Amino acid sequence: MRDPRVQWISVDVSDQLDQVTIATSDGILVTDTRPGLWVGISVTGAVGQRRESIYHSIALAGGMGGLDRHPPEGLADEALRRLDVRLRAIESPAGEMPVVIARGAGGIMIHEAVGHGLEADFNCKGVSAYSGKIGEMVANPLVTVFDRGDLPGDIGALNVDDDGIIPGRDDPE
Repeated sequence: MRDPRVQWISVDVSDQLDQVTIATSDGILVTDTRPGLWVGISVTGAVGQRRESIYHSIALAGGMGGLDRHPPEGLADEALRRLDVRLRAIESPAGEMPVVIARGAGGIMIHEAVGHGLEADFNCKGVSAYSGKIGEMVANPLVTVFDRGDLPGDIGALNVDDDGIIPGRDDPE
């Protein structure tokens, strides 16, 4: 059913297939196939004089098969739900408050903000803000980040990481 508040929709789809070979100086030699899928939906809508835009995206390991688990109709429904929330939203309160960042886009945000600086190549060159700080606290003690490379179907989940290691849980659970 068409929503009369919707003024504009754009959908982008990217399907990719990476073939990687990893050879390390300590004798690891492994190959991996990494299919990926990304779908992004932009929607702009209006009620009266209020005009809002949302962006909803998913990124999945597994290529186009990911659409079996996340059908396009469900993605469209979620985009419209988010637009509805935005159009009905009141102004957000100001001040400090706790924040929980979920996996998915939240994980990408953490990776871009912090993850690149933790990568070995930047640390070996000494150009990371984290270089030489192994064992030191590098964030507010209220911040906790878990790295999970073993969640099948999620973007960032790998059969083998770029060091040739099979991912596993990296949290204290």
